[in-house]
Amino acid sequence: MTDLSKVFKKEQVELYNQYPDLFTHDEFVKAWKGYLDMRKLIKKPATLRAEELGIGQVIRLSKGDVGTAVKIVDQSTFKSWQGLFPLREDLNDEPAGQRTTLKIGD
Repeated sequence: MTDLSKVFKKEQVELYNQYPDLFTHDEFVKAWKGYLDMRKLIKKPATLRAEELGIGQVIRLSKGDVGTAVKIVDQSTFKSWQGLFPLREDLNDEPAGQRTTLKIGD
């Protein structure tokens, strides 16, 4: 398990300790850190209040499933989105990264 105090500021750790179901999973901690780093890179750093709201949003969207929560956070990081949104799936229920392309004439 990641020692949160070595990765985040004291006030962040205090907030994260309120959500042990997420922040005891190294995979989620890594995803969340990546999301916050991306927010800094796009010059839209998250305030502590924005983090609190974002964590609540992830919990609601993932229905408490840590694997889904990681995918939601990673999706926003990959697409450089400021917010956290439901997972985007294509019309065939395949994840967007696994779409197949049909060639004309096949």
